[in-house]
Amino acid sequence: MGLLCFHCEEVVEGGIKELFAHFRSFSLLKGSCFGTAAVCKQDGCQRTFQKSFSFKRHLTKQHRQVDNFPEGLRGEFHFEEGEGSDSDDDVLDDQDHQGGGGNQDDDNQDELTEEDIKERSLMLVCKLKASSSVTQSTITTVVEDVSQLFEDAVSNLQESTRKFMRDNNVDLEGEAAVRLMDQFEMVQKPFHGIETEYKQLQYLIASRKFVTPLEKEITLGYAPRTDNLTGNVLQVPTPRVFHYVPIKENIKAIVESPGFWDCVQEHHRSTDGTLRDFHDGEHCLTHPVLSGVDCLQIILYNDDIEMTNPLSPKAGTHKLGALYYTIKNVHPRHLSTLNHFYLAALYKSTDVAEFGFDVVLRPLVDDLKELEEFGLQVNCQEKRGTLKVGLAQVVGDNLGIHSLFGFAQGFTANFLCRKCRIHREDLRRSTHLSAILRTKENYEEDLQQQDLPRTGIRTHCILNELAGFHVVNNYAPDIMHDLLEGVCAFEVKLVLQQLISSGLFDLDTLNARIMSYNYGFPDSSNKPCLYKWSSIVNADGAPGQNAAQMWALTRNIGVMIGDLVVEGNNYWELILLLCECMDLIFSPTTSPGECAFMKQLISDHHDLFLELFPDRHLKPKHHFMLHYPAAALKIGPLVHYWSMRFEAKHNFFRRLSHIICNFKNITKSMAYRHQMFQCYQMLSKQSFKQASCEIGPGSSLLLNALPDCTPLDLLPSGLDDLNITI
Repeated sequence: MGLLCFHCEEVVEGGIKELFAHFRSFSLLKGSCFGTAAVCKQDGCQRTFQKSFSFKRHLTKQHRQVDNFPEGLRGEFHFEEGEGSDSDDDVLDDQDHQGGGGNQDDDNQDELTEEDIKERSLMLVCKLKASSSVTQSTITTVVEDVSQLFEDAVSNLQESTRKFMRDNNVDLEGEAAVRLMDQFEMVQKPFHGIETEYKQLQYLIASRKFVTPLEKEITLGYAPRTDNLTGNVLQVPTPRVFHYVPIKENIKAIVESPGFWDCVQEHHRSTDGTLRDFHDGEHCLTHPVLSGVDCLQIILYNDDIEMTNPLSPKAGTHKLGALYYTIKNVHPRHLSTLNHFYLAALYKSTDVAEFGFDVVLRPLVDDLKELEEFGLQVNCQEKRGTLKVGLAQVVGDNLGIHSLFGFAQGFTANFLCRKCRIHREDLRRSTHLSAILRTKENYEEDLQQQDLPRTGIRTHCILNELAGFHVVNNYAPDIMHDLLEGVCAFEVKLVLQQLISSGLFDLDTLNARIMSYNYGFPDSSNKPCLYKWSSIVNADGAPGQNAAQMWALTRNIGVMIGDLVVEGNNYWELILLLCECMDLIFSPTTSPGECAFMKQLISDHHDLFLELFPDRHLKPKHHFMLHYPAAALKIGPLVHYWSMRFEAKHNFFRRLSHIICNFKNITKSMAYRHQMFQCYQMLSKQSFKQASCEIGPGSSLLLNALPDCTPLDLLPSGLDDLNITI
């Protein structure tokens, strides 16, 4: 009899040592931590563990009846039947790591080699470098101080051991004694070979998990430098550069990471007519590259990041532009984590404003052309062969997309829509699509005219060189900025102004309802801000809420103040109609029937808006909503393309810039630290770690041994409102 493995469901003959050797054969353990939560499985026990020692302690205390248990380990603990509980595991774990663990059996110890020590030391360095709250000087200090601490402590322990061996007449030249002294020497310098930043970087590059950002020159410029001898300011020739992360090497490192293909294989095309993601849309099914089986779909994102305080005199000086991308083949539930958003390039916004996007996009486009034509050679346990890679869609806010694609950047232009050729004056009263859609043919004709006021096209886009991409076939809208920071914020203010002015409730009542409303767990951190009357009457001004807060407010406003509004109020009907539109637009799944219904709802909403506010006109973001139904049919649910999570990625760079406070070569600093973050995620196997249900201490009982009750009676209190069926 032995121990049951949770991974392969097989019984491992022997004891704890054999079980953990079995775990390592499947690469389930990285150091002292499990890659995914380990489940006990002994006698039906479902307790989960992240640390190896906690698992061993649990086996020792709770499953001592298992045969072949190490005698030394069994004799260490003297528990009577029923004594002790799993709740002590974490405390005991901490005590043992602090030195109070007693004499555990040698067979139960994980053997450490010199390479293991170096890898763990490097993981510590990588973890510090991956943090956006630690400077490089702090990391260097930590490495030096920890090295000195280990050297002093181990040297003292080594000398004490030699003295003990001499006092007990142990031969210091014996094989066992020499091997013990070698172990001391091995752990005395944990950072041997990786002491400096350069050595650490070279070691990581050799591991193929760190993809080095490449410095690309834009042009030769001049920068002021002060002569330390004379104090004169000199104009020194300095290249103006940006940093590009090679997409071929980066994608290769990503797809060969453990767990990536598990996230891909669970995401299949729909067979029931429901549109769940990009691969279910018409655009993917007819795409010359992306319609293949072995093909990776890339979503590219472009936006600017203000690296300093936007109110400071330096605002705009150090503004950076970022190109991120994600792989759409991964299941959408994994793409909410920032680990799956990768850096393509970092550039200064002022350089793009002066020289255009072509110089920044050129290396990316060249690599994508090669990946489209020849593919990427992949060699890992889960996949071997050639993968084609294609650009599926480009997402971002409207200004960023128009800048990247070469359309009119001002939204007061005559032709401001990138999807159709409607004039600004017609757009303000149009509640359905009536203008000519942009096609490759009329796009080329307009481009040849070189007349921005008559065409709405400023310049060409280098992305059109790709075989499977064209700007007129980029259907992804920006629902976050269009709705949450546009239409919703604008119309909620207008309606609240009318409801308060009509005497249905006052501003204090509204704010009291907002403040006291129970938003639940999903929106507990996105509670809307209180309104001021000056903000409500200025509907065209700042929204007063961020996107997440406006989403929470719009979804809950019906319950929040609906009882104060009389039935049949037309202004309230406008909000309810907007909420119905949002339910379809933000739905994680859709269908052709729902898209047709969405089209009618949006038209009805626009008609009612113009009827209730005849002195106002539809905004450009109202018009963009008219294209949503067709876009959903082409590329699937629109919520998978919003900017919410991409913008959250900016926080890493903002926080890091405020910590390092060095803007001399800011794109290099940001790019290298981001790649170190990605490298750490891959080395620690956290990038594609599956979320698991953690089960704490408890006991197993048979249902027929319980007193008369229904299964619902066993649920914890507070779950009565859940829709649970047995």
